[in-house]
Amino acid sequence: MSDAPDRDRVRWGILGTGWAASMFATTLAKVRAAELVSVASRDLKRAEAFSASYRIPRAYGDYESLASSGELDAVYIGTPVFAHHQHAVLCLTRKKAVLCEKPVAMTAAEASAIAETAQREGVFCMEAMWTRFLPAITRARELVRAGEVRQPRLIRADLGFRQRQDSNNRLLLPHYGGPFLDLGVYPISIIYFFFGAPEEVKAVVWRGASQVDDTVVATLGYPEMIAEVVTSASTTLSNRLTIYGTGGRLTLDPPLYHPESILLEYCSESAPERFYSRGFLHRMADRVPILHRARLALRRGGVVASRRLTLPTVGDPTRFEIEAANECIRRGETQSPIMPLADSVAVMKIMDQIRERAEMTPC
Repeated sequence: MSDAPDRDRVRWGILGTGWAASMFATTLAKVRAAELVSVASRDLKRAEAFSASYRIPRAYGDYESLASSGELDAVYIGTPVFAHHQHAVLCLTRKKAVLCEKPVAMTAAEASAIAETAQREGVFCMEAMWTRFLPAITRARELVRAGEVRQPRLIRADLGFRQRQDSNNRLLLPHYGGPFLDLGVYPISIIYFFFGAPEEVKAVVWRGASQVDDTVVATLGYPEMIAEVVTSASTTLSNRLTIYGTGGRLTLDPPLYHPESILLEYCSESAPERFYSRGFLHRMADRVPILHRARLALRRGGVVASRRLTLPTVGDPTRFEIEAANECIRRGETQSPIMPLADSVAVMKIMDQIRERAEMTPC
């Protein structure tokens, strides 16, 4: 553990002035034990405009000045992903705690370098993967581990949106890493959170006119389960994740990156003991329509019962991760128990494998 900030409130700075930085600034203002004291951009005028919009005391026209400032304890990195490694290392070596926007880096090698720097410097560092902290994600993991769908056999997860097909869309710019890096990290991170690393990875890609990875289909092989992940930048997908088990299925209702409810559907392996017994009710099934329909559903292996759990985030979903990171920093911790850097590195290794199998060279 490192020395905790010598104050009740963690003093934050922001690198970058894009939409992610705006979300962070808006949410941090609602965190009681946090204070936003500075922002930096490569363009001083942009930094000053951002500071005026969010009432931030100090603006810098370069990142080094903010990272070296003695007026702050932690830095949120909201710069483009290709700069995450450079900026995270800069801040960590200046003894500033880091919350780095997802994905934490372009490659597993860069993610490992960030983790090694944080460990060497004894400074807190965490990937800002908000899904890891959402109530619906946490509850879904508990349900799966408790055997609610019995033995998982198949996962299907997709995330895709029809993107503006022009040169100003950052997702379609090769040096930004491509759509799969930006979108795929969500389902891959959730699957890893639930089940760990796969034993086998396969993938195929379709490249659009911009020659980036427009649509990707990846298959992750586990000892007793297969996970299928699909991302797309040219069509809107269902944007949900479903875990199919031997006794039912669990679906994180869309959007996958911000679910607020869980649908549980029970099939023939789990429903009888919950909703249907053989004895007297079985003998009555031929004479009672509802019981007859239930028996037919069981014979077809269909869904015989379902329930939906609602777990709203009540506002900005990023507040869960920001509050968690802020509290870790206040306590002087160097790792988040919920989102450790080892998990970020492991997820990036899976991302690298997928891109390698599909012949997508990380930039």
